Amino acid sequence: MILVGLNPKIHTNSFWQKKLPQKIELANSKKSCLMSRLGWKPKNESRLFSMSQPASQMLLVGNDSQFAERLSSLLAADGVALATAHNAEGALQMLHQHPIDLALADLDSPEGPELLRRVQEHPPAGITLLIALTSADDTAARLGGFELGALDCIPKRMEPALLRARLLAALKMKRRQDELVRNNRELIEARRIADSSVRAKSDFLAAMSHEIRTPMNGVIAMVGLLMETPLTPDQRGYLETIQTSGESLLTIINDILDFSKIEAGKMELDTRPFDLRTRIEETLDLLSSKAAEKNLDLVYQVDTGIPATLEGDSLRLRQVLVNLLSNAIKFTDRGEVFLQAELLSTQAAGTPDRSALHLHFSVRDTGIGIKPEKLARLFKPFVQADKSTARHYGGTGLGLAISKRLVEMMGGKMWAE
Repeated sequence: MILVGLNPKIHTNSFWQKKLPQKIELANSKKSCLMSRLGWKPKNESRLFSMSQPASQMLLVGNDSQFAERLSSLLAADGVALATAHNAEGALQMLHQHPIDLALADLDSPEGPELLRRVQEHPPAGITLLIALTSADDTAARLGGFELGALDCIPKRMEPALLRARLLAALKMKRRQDELVRNNRELIEARRIADSSVRAKSDFLAAMSHEIRTPMNGVIAMVGLLMETPLTPDQRGYLETIQTSGESLLTIINDILDFSKIEAGKMELDTRPFDLRTRIEETLDLLSSKAAEKNLDLVYQVDTGIPATLEGDSLRLRQVLVNLLSNAIKFTDRGEVFLQAELLSTQAAGTPDRSALHLHFSVRDTGIGIKPEKLARLFKPFVQADKSTARHYGGTGLGLAISKRLVEMMGGKMWAE
C-alpha cells in the first residue's frame, strides 16, 4: 500500500514512539518469512514495503536555492521528491534518464527558458508536465513561458498553501494522463490481438471453403451428367434432391468464402466495361424459374439517362442484385418483384471523356415485409431479421452482410426501408 498526502501523528509515550518503527519492521520480517515458507509470492511484492518511496518526482531548474528549500519542505508531507538542476543540460539528461512527473523552469534564471526550448527540440520519451516560475507578476514573462510550451506559469511568491495546491493539482492531472496513456496502450494491444484472431479465423474459413468447394463442384457435375441418362421417376427425384441440396451447400460455401475474403481484406474488385441492361436481364433470367414457380412477375426499369456501357465490377454487382432479388422472391408469395436503376448524379472523372455516375438500385416486392424494429439486424452477419422466418425460409444470414460490404467497396451504401 502506498500512502500519499498523509502525515500521521502518534500521541503515545516516548518509549512507543521510539520502538514503533522497529516493531513494524519486525512484523514485516515475520510476514515475509511466513509467506516464503508457504511458497506464496504476491504479484505486487514490491508494493508491500514501498511506503518510503516518493509518490511523485519533481524537478526544479534554476539557481534559487532558497526557493528550492522552501518548496522541498512544503511538499515533503505529500510524498513528493524534489530534485534540482542548475543548468538546462543537466536537467535534460535527468528528464531522459529518469521518469519526472513535473518540471519547474525558473524563468528568472537563463537556464529555465533554455530548458523549455530544448525540451521542445528534444522531448523526452516519457510525459513530463512543464510549469514556468516567475518572481514577479510579469505578463510578458508569463506569455513567454506559455510560448515555450509551459502548461502553467506560477509566481514563486505565491501564498504557500495556494502554491502547494497548484502543484498538487498539476501532479494529479499528470497521474490521470499516465493512466489514460496506459489504458490506450492496453486497448491498442487488445485490438491487435483481436484483429489477429479475426484474421486467423478468416484464413481458416477461406482455406476450408476452398477445400470443400472443389469436391462439391465435382458432385454437382456428376449428378448433372447422371440425370441425362435413362432413369426411373424415383431415381430422377432422388438426383434432383441431391442436386438441389448440393447447390444450396455450394451457395453457403461461396458466401463463407466471400465473407472470409472481405474480413481478411483480400477481396478485390475487377473493373471492366460492361452493359448494365444486359447484366440486369441476365440476373432476371437466372431467377426467372424460381419466380415462375410462385407465379411472380419480375419487372425492371432502367433510367434512360444511364449510358449503355459502364465500367466497374459487373460480377460483384450481379452478385448483389441476385442476393436482393432472390430474397425478395423467397419472401413473396404473390404479386411482383420490381428492380429499378436510377441515375442520381454525374461528376467529372480524371479525363474529359470519362465521368463518375451515382446510381441508385432499388428492389421492391409485395412480400411479408420487415418490422421497423428489425431493420437494424438486417445487415449483420449470421443474423436474420426474424427467427420465425429463418425457421420457415432457411438461410445463413450472410448474403445481405456480404452485399453491404461489396457495395461499400464500390463507394456506395445499402439500407432498407
